[in-house]
Amino acid sequence: MFNHIGKTIIALAATFAVLLGVGAIIGGVVFLTSNRTFVLGIVVIFVGLLFAWLAYLFLAAFGELVESSTVAAEKLTLIEGYLRSRTAQAPSVAPKAPATSAPATPSASTAPQSDHLEYFRAQGLITEEEYQQALRLKQQ
Repeated sequence: MFNHIGKTIIALAATFAVLLGVGAIIGGVVFLTSNRTFVLGIVVIFVGLLFAWLAYLFLAAFGELVESSTVAAEKLTLIEGYLRSRTAQAPSVAPKAPATSAPATPSASTAPQSDHLEYFRAQGLITEEEYQQALRLKQQ
């Protein structure tokens, strides 16, 4: 029921905005055809459409926020699981070297961090830019 709730919120926001817009146009036309309130009909149309657009913006932004936080929570769960599995191992076990064509010779202090970074990059949890930036920071 709650799979992809952010996308569902965005779709409902669009539906709600369309219904509000149609209601504003119908209400405005009713006022326009009643001969006594022409200006009120125009105002109802424009204010109603503006309200529908603003409602869509806020609801869609909330849907995007929910979707982004869901993705972040999933990534954090992956990171947590990885770190728990790494800490469950004996501390004397050396981390695996990244699989590259050139032999890697990291220092003892940066080896576990590099292994974590390599895993996070392989899982798509960090971008290549973030990976390179973290490696530069560790070398300093």
